[in-house]
This record gives sequence, C-alpha cells and structure tokens, in this order.
Amino acid sequence: MSEKRSDSVTVTQTVTPTSTDENGNINIIFLTIFCICQVLGCHAKYTKGGNESYPHNYPLDNGTTCNCYNYYGAICVASCASNIRNHEVRHQYGAGEVPVKVSCSPGNFVLGCGIKPRHPTPGNHFEKWRTWAVKNVDSCECYDYFGATCYALCGQII
Repeated sequence: MSEKRSDSVTVTQTVTPTSTDENGNINIIFLTIFCICQVLGCHAKYTKGGNESYPHNYPLDNGTTCNCYNYYGAICVASCASNIRNHEVRHQYGAGEVPVKVSCSPGNFVLGCGIKPRHPTPGNHFEKWRTWAVKNVDSCECYDYFGATCYALCGQII
C-alpha cells in the first residue's frame, strides 16, 4: 500500500548586506531558496532603506527553486507543496508599453507569478512602476517598459 502525502511548507531566508568590498561598497545580494518539492510562489519583502532599481523574485525552470535579489537586503520566501500535478514554470520576455502575459498550458491553473527585470538597461534606466500579478485563473501579467521576463508557476492541486 502506498502512502499519499500532500505536504506544504514555507521556506524563509533573510539576507542582509553585511559584506563590503575593498572600497567599502556593499556586495551584491542574490539569494536562492530550494524547496524539497514544488514551488507555488516566490516572494520577497525588502527590509532595508534605499531604492533598489532592479529587485526581483522569480522561480527557476526546475520548479523547485526561487531566486530573490535586492541590493539593500530582503526576506525571500518560497511557498512549496508536494501535491501539484502537471507542475510547470512558464516565462516570456517583453518590453515597451504593453504588459507581458504568460499563460499556463491548457488545463493548468496559475499558482504564482514572478519577474526578473532586464539589467542593465540601455542608459541605465529602470522602471518606476514595475508590476507582476495574477491576470486570471491561468495567466500572469507583468509590466516593465525597459524589459523583463515574466514568470507563471502553473499546475493542478490534487
């Protein structure tokens, strides 16, 4: 007889900019969190002052890992679960005035969204009104005029 498990967990890790280079500049902070099962969402709370121009949080294609970045420090959270069927990470790059939409495969539902802004951008510009959110039951939508990869975590909860 096989045992069916439907464990869900939240993995949290805090990163703070504590190291500096030889000139006293804070080293870049990039955090990767691994789930032992499948990622439902990648989230970040930015903890320090300062205005990070290119913050991001997004899943890797393997579906078990989240990446977060903020120069000033962040709390990175990965929501994970083992009871997801047809789990997939979809992504699409876009730039300009039209938001980027990423859709799940037919029959799948969106579980979470993420974004990775283009960096560096020509002229070192950055988007002041960057957004990423669930668009509807099976897609995510992201906006960054200067370019970003939009991510959708998709699947079916069983």
